[in-house]
Amino acid sequence: MSDIKNHPLLSISRETHQTKQRRWVSTVATAITSLFLITLVCHSSFSTFPLLSTNVSLKTCEQPSATAPETRADLTQNYNKIFNQPGPFHDAFRKAAAERLSEAIQINTVSYDFLRNKTPLPDGVPEPSREGILKFHDFLESRFPKTHATLQREVINRYPLLYTWKGSDQSLEPILFMSHIDTVPVPNATLDQWSHPPFSGHIDEQYVWGRGSVDTKSTLLAILEAVELLVTLDFQPKRTVYLAFGSDEEISGHQGAKFLAQTLLSRGLKNRIAFLIDEGPGLSTSPSLTLAEIGTQEKGYTDVRISISTPGGHSSIPPDHTSIGVLAEIISAIENNQYTSELGDENPLLESLRCRAVWDEGMDRWLRRAVLDIGRWRRKVVNRLSGDLWMRYMMQTSQAVDLIEGGVKGWFLFGMYLRHNITE
Repeated sequence: MSDIKNHPLLSISRETHQTKQRRWVSTVATAITSLFLITLVCHSSFSTFPLLSTNVSLKTCEQPSATAPETRADLTQNYNKIFNQPGPFHDAFRKAAAERLSEAIQINTVSYDFLRNKTPLPDGVPEPSREGILKFHDFLESRFPKTHATLQREVINRYPLLYTWKGSDQSLEPILFMSHIDTVPVPNATLDQWSHPPFSGHIDEQYVWGRGSVDTKSTLLAILEAVELLVTLDFQPKRTVYLAFGSDEEISGHQGAKFLAQTLLSRGLKNRIAFLIDEGPGLSTSPSLTLAEIGTQEKGYTDVRISISTPGGHSSIPPDHTSIGVLAEIISAIENNQYTSELGDENPLLESLRCRAVWDEGMDRWLRRAVLDIGRWRRKVVNRLSGDLWMRYMMQTSQAVDLIEGGVKGWFLFGMYLRHNITE
């Protein structure tokens, strides 16, 4: 997860709609999230802004009462020693955790597109393109021994992992922590652009560098670091805890997450998971509010392949428009005709904006009032938010030409792949 300290909403001024380049710094952290209830103060100066719609309840995004879970003094004491109090415990854990993450990054677990629909070979049959996943299995078992001695580990469809930590109260709905083992590839042409080699796991004073340090071996190891500490202290959860680690998330999870989901469903867990934690935007902070952004929906996607077949010829007497030229025109036409940004009532972004408008006094005042009267100000709100690319593509189907391939001599096929991430 990334800690988004400067939410796009807070950086859109009333006077400026230009897109500003931002620098995002991702850090690896383990956090306990607290929700802070902020009293909404209505200022008299709001009278110069859009009026509040009478059919919008100020109970929007009503917050539950704070809960106080049962505590164990030894857990709290050890937590403070490790995470909050500078000293030998803190320094030793930080160093060891960084070294374990570095080791994880050094294991190449790249998912390639050609593996998307390729069924894994039977156990024991070598599969070089996926051997890094098996090495990662061994790494986890050796670095988190107490976890593996206590939790039940299952290997699903040869590569994904499912851990079960049985709770003491089986009447309670279980919880699910998710991550994935694989990473995206590293094009050879980009190797000289890396500050440190992508699979080096280089550690400096602040970061662990490499492919997977953010997406998302960091969260996978953070989960196991926490479990290992708790098991060491003889902690047993009341709820059953599942840890599900996919092996091919970067190519849509057809051989990984799909089989993990089927396994959980086969055990009667449909609509019985109390909550799950996976990748997501994490925390959004402003001077007046810390907002835990809970993911409720995900954009769909579709890949479109466009191909062109033309007669061959010689470059000394070329046709007016070669296949490459025609395809270039198609690409240009696609990129010059973007989808329209829309903020429909069914888009969960709208409810998120309303929630922020009710609770966040630091939100742009015009936007705050307009969001709560969206029926009147919808198009102006969309136009305002579209100035930021992050917000824009929460409201708009994106399209990107991701892959171009071509042929040689004679009749040849030249094509490209166009990916759409779909916003309804």
